[in-house]
Amino acid sequence: MSSHPLVDLAKNFAAHHSSQNSEAALRLFTHDQKIHYWGTGSDEEGFSISDLKSQLARDHSEVDQLQLSMNKPQLMTTESSGVLIAMWLARYQRQGSKQWHEMPLRGTLYGEQIDGQWLLRHGHWSVAFSEQPEGRSFPLE
Repeated sequence: MSSHPLVDLAKNFAAHHSSQNSEAALRLFTHDQKIHYWGTGSDEEGFSISDLKSQLARDHSEVDQLQLSMNKPQLMTTESSGVLIAMWLARYQRQGSKQWHEMPLRGTLYGEQIDGQWLLRHGHWSVAFSEQPEGRSFPLE
């Protein structure tokens, strides 16, 4: 059984981003200037391929090694569009360091079929707020 094209896009994005192949990662997004992404930093938001290219360059400039993986993706799709949600793990070595760090992520990708090809239009990666205790909806003061 083959996977859904949106799962394939997510896996390909992870592989290209991990190998620091920005051009291949960018080809997975629609180029009609109607994209959006949020990253894990408060200043990581963009609305164009140019913005995303800059973000990927920044990501890659901060690490020597990056391993981005997706766990248990869930899909909500129509015939021509869909949302993929999953837990992700970013393992990385900062520039000049051999120590590995891990950052568990929550990720959402939105894609759609355009002229017969599935492309990404939105990506959002976030980190759970560490100041918020389990079983609570808001942090304690």
